[in-house]
Amino acid sequence: MKKSIYVSGPDIKIWNGIPSGDRSEVIKKALRSYWEEMNKPFKPDEVIKKLNELVDLKNHYDAVAGEFESKVGDLDHEIYELKNKLRKVEKFGIGSEEYPWATFIDVKLFWKQFLESAEKHFQEDICFDSPSGRTGYRVQNIVDGKVMIERLGTRSKKPSTFTFSTIERAVRRFQKSGKDAVEVGGFMPVLAQECAVVEIHPNLRRVGSWIVYNHERNEGIL
Repeated sequence: MKKSIYVSGPDIKIWNGIPSGDRSEVIKKALRSYWEEMNKPFKPDEVIKKLNELVDLKNHYDAVAGEFESKVGDLDHEIYELKNKLRKVEKFGIGSEEYPWATFIDVKLFWKQFLESAEKHFQEDICFDSPSGRTGYRVQNIVDGKVMIERLGTRSKKPSTFTFSTIERAVRRFQKSGKDAVEVGGFMPVLAQECAVVEIHPNLRRVGSWIVYNHERNEGIL
């Protein structure tokens, strides 16, 4: 019994490279090899062994990946420290073409430092003024990550409330400005919130009409 085979694409070159007298033997070997593979007896022990080898290999790569993540974290920290050293040569840390990264601020750390200082303001009932001195403020309460700022001397009893998301958007304005200083009123849209954050955060201070972020903490300055 004779059968025809169909060969196309790159297989044609292979077929044409086989001497015509050897083609029948090549086909027979291919068929026998395929048949043996398909009818190979199933051996659970060998499958389990192979499975264990693959699991061990995967665990190895998982461990290596964890080491790489740790190394990346260490490098990020070193890069941040070196950038901080470069910032010190700039007035107010303002960025330039030479140091375009001068506005990097860790938002989570910024928020943590703010909350710690805000808690002190709340416990000691510290009051502070707006830039004009016409309005007073104080931290009314801190509940579930929400900071409430009371406006003193006004009829409104409703505090101005903000969260981490509010701070995150404000910090982005530093990044967007390309320098570590933004104009008063351009940091946060609500005056009570802006006054509170500048007053409370240990790394912020007001210089004329600018709000400046110092990468060194202003210890003792409230």
